[in-house]
Amino acid sequence: MKVKNTSETTPIDGSRTTEARKASGADPSAPPERVSTPDSTKFAAAVDAARQHLGATRAAKLQSIAAAVKQGTYQPDPNQIAQEILDDAELTASLQGMLKRLK
Repeated sequence: MKVKNTSETTPIDGSRTTEARKASGADPSAPPERVSTPDSTKFAAAVDAARQHLGATRAAKLQSIAAAVKQGTYQPDPNQIAQEILDDAELTASLQGMLKRLK
């Protein structure tokens, strides 16, 4: 990805890692410095809207499942459950492998 217009970005000092902040007397628990652009607020608003929508969708789905369980009509798909367990295990293994390579 090539950045064409950098006039709207705010540069940060990449050398100020946690260790550098400790050595300089700065608060090491302070949040890291960030780069922001005018589009950052638009992006944050879009993320918040998506979270709210997903929250409402999830709540409706959970109510539907709860009603089906109470009626005795809930029949989960064992193949789908098994696949989701395998997908989760694969993702966990991939993330652990990436973390080990970073050390």
